[in-house]
Amino acid sequence: MQEIKRFTLISKEEQAITVRWVSRQTDEILIECFKKQKNFFYELKAKNQHSDLNELSCAAFILAVSKVKNSIAAKSSKSTADDLSKIKSSIKIRIKQMKKQNRSHKYDQLLNKKSILIKLKEASLSYRECSDYFQKYHKLSVSHTLISQVYKDLIAAKIS
Repeated sequence: MQEIKRFTLISKEEQAITVRWVSRQTDEILIECFKKQKNFFYELKAKNQHSDLNELSCAAFILAVSKVKNSIAAKSSKSTADDLSKIKSSIKIRIKQMKKQNRSHKYDQLLNKKSILIKLKEASLSYRECSDYFQKYHKLSVSHTLISQVYKDLIAAKIS
């Protein structure tokens, strides 16, 4: 058992808890553990070429089970972020992701109407006037800054 502890860096008590935990799990989780065991085994075998393969296999199984156990525990537990700033930053990140998705959707819609946009700009309409035009005639609500980005990208693509 000392050799296994050397490979896994998990105490004997924790190893016993891990093995008992996996014995109570479903077949799907057990199969997942064996899939991960294969990867851990090859990693351990590469690092410890002169070690007993049975010990490496046992250590890989314990590592795989504890990895699966930790991932299941992380999925089932709620976020325990006590710090309000962590919660705020995670909310800000989600908001930015949503804005990017929305922006890319509108960006794609404008690219589909690129011929209209180019004609409007050639008619020397401002970006705000183009925005009003798309709102009025195409029911597409886009900002003037997004229109300028799309137009500049179109011009850059033509030059390249």
